[in-house]
Amino acid sequence: MSGSGFTEAGLEKIRTEVRAAVADGRIAGAVGLVSRHGEIAFLEAFGMQDREAGIPATPDTIFHIASMTKPVTSVAAMILVEEGKLDLDAPVEAYLPEFWGVKVLERDGDGWKEVAPRRPMTIRHLFTHTAGLCYGWFGEDRADQIMWERGVGKDNKTVAEFTAKLAKLPLKHHPGEVWEYSYATDVLGRVIEAVSGRSLDEFMRTRIFVPLGMKDTSFGVPADKRNRVSVLYKVGKDGKAERTDDWWMAKDPAEKVTYFSGGGGLSSTARDYNAFLQMMVSGGAYPGGRILQAKTVELMGTNQVAGLRVSERTPWIGDRGFGLGLTIYTAAGQRGVCRGWNGATGTSGWFNADRDMTGVFLIHLGVHDYSNRFNGLAHEALAEGRE
Repeated sequence: MSGSGFTEAGLEKIRTEVRAAVADGRIAGAVGLVSRHGEIAFLEAFGMQDREAGIPATPDTIFHIASMTKPVTSVAAMILVEEGKLDLDAPVEAYLPEFWGVKVLERDGDGWKEVAPRRPMTIRHLFTHTAGLCYGWFGEDRADQIMWERGVGKDNKTVAEFTAKLAKLPLKHHPGEVWEYSYATDVLGRVIEAVSGRSLDEFMRTRIFVPLGMKDTSFGVPADKRNRVSVLYKVGKDGKAERTDDWWMAKDPAEKVTYFSGGGGLSSTARDYNAFLQMMVSGGAYPGGRILQAKTVELMGTNQVAGLRVSERTPWIGDRGFGLGLTIYTAAGQRGVCRGWNGATGTSGWFNADRDMTGVFLIHLGVHDYSNRFNGLAHEALAEGRE
């Protein structure tokens, strides 16, 4: 048994299941990490970083973590809240004037009409995906169609350019009434830039990544690290991992990034992202300092959306609700409550304050259930009596 309270048999079960998935081709490669009480109890790479080229995955393989960026952006914004520079309940237009006068699209018989929102879109709404925004990918309502027709999410050089386009479109819902996964965190990233006077990548680098020692986390991948980037795969028709180059995230890593997507732009490693999660599970503290106050982290992990309707198009809210940038869900085996988020590339990261525990599972496979299984196995590996 490790000093952190995991059984070797439980950790071996993780190895066995992931190795089996690699052996039969369901997974090309993955990296898993579990820590407790600040001690990494499990950090292992499986399979291939690039199966076709025969390049093995390593603990330092870099993955595009997609929407796992959202909790990082939310922490960056809460730094400004703590400093008194950002008000959770202020209207978004107070920081981004382009959103002044935004309308809501409503049914009008067989057609549609634009009406004034019942309440202003606030910064809190951006954190909680209740701003009335959408992604346009998941639905067939008129608001989704307009997103596609106008190409709002395409070919933007900067997030400022994106939000200027987005603000000209009607909202899909009245703010504060529906939880729908959306571009809200990208807008929040632009708020951070407007309030701080710095680009989102620079703000995150100086205020989060450098203090936490996250040396391999960035928007885009530097030239000297591109040989460590995992290839993207998808689940094929036969259930096997299939290389893909036609996905929107299959970008040339040499491409210079100028659009800093607070909703999905970061690349990272298991060790780096665990440093972020360890800070969160420690109530905002890290060796040598603090990113946030403990009460702020507690607020971020407290349900903010009780009683709201959840969009049937994006029903991925946790069973305990959604906080400020974090989903809240019951951990496997009822061993406490987890908080975190997953990425569209198949990645996941969570922390369990009840068990002083963190977990990261990085894989490039699109939609799958391996991350949830990894979470469950990690909790099952806790020894009875050592919870």
